[in-house]
Parts: sequence; C-alpha cells; structure tokens
Amino acid sequence: MSRLPAISPSTQRQVAELVAARLARYAQGFPLASRATWERVAEEMGVSVHLYHVPGAGRGEWRASPPDGDPSAIAINTAYPEIEVAKAFVHELAELLLHRLQPPLLDDGSDAGRYEGEPADERHKVARRVERILLG
Repeated sequence: MSRLPAISPSTQRQVAELVAARLARYAQGFPLASRATWERVAEEMGVSVHLYHVPGAGRGEWRASPPDGDPSAIAINTAYPEIEVAKAFVHELAELLLHRLQPPLLDDGSDAGRYEGEPADERHKVARRVERILLG
C-alpha cells in the first residue's frame, strides 16, 4: 500500500484554524479553560463523553472505530489538572470534527483527507494545533 502525500504545514494551519473557530463558536461566552465548558460543547455536538480517572494514563481518546461502535464518543481522563482536562476535550473534539468534516478542499488545493500514511497521524497534528490556538 502506497503512502498518501502529506498535507502541507499551511494546510495543517488552515484546517486547525477552521476547527478551532468552530469549537470556539460552540464555547462562546464560556471559559475555555473549564472542563464544564467542553462537557457542554460535547453535549451540544451530540458527542458521548466517557470520563475515567487513571493517574499516569493518557489524557483522552477518540477512535473512528471504537470497540463500542460509537464514533461520536470520546473518553477523557480526569486525573489531570483542569487545564489539561480542557485540552484533552479540545483535542478529542477536534479529532472527531476532522473525521466528520473530511475531506475539505483548501485554498492551496490540498485535500485535508489525504494524509501521510495514517489519517490519525495528521488528525493528531491538527488537533494539537487546535489545542494551542484555543488554550495556549
């Protein structure tokens, strides 16, 4: 199986800005660094949230094909400080939005649905950018 071409850094940035703007609209009027804000956003987006508390484990997870079959579900580890929990929500919601919205054609002609090998790799990179845009 051949690897797909990488999306450009400018495309990653543009996609992250679009996703961050959409999430910010959902969160408008609420503190971005609050877990409660992102729980509310997830509910408004129709996303099931599974909370768990496991110190030392990853911050969160979203999978296109989870074991329970619900691609509109995220899992968030509440063992982290509030800001890290908020970042986990933003990250997982961004990945889910990228999955729902792909493949947008962007100004530079790139197809954000075409990735360098695994779609999850690029979704992860873009979701990290969305975290930085919204929460520093």
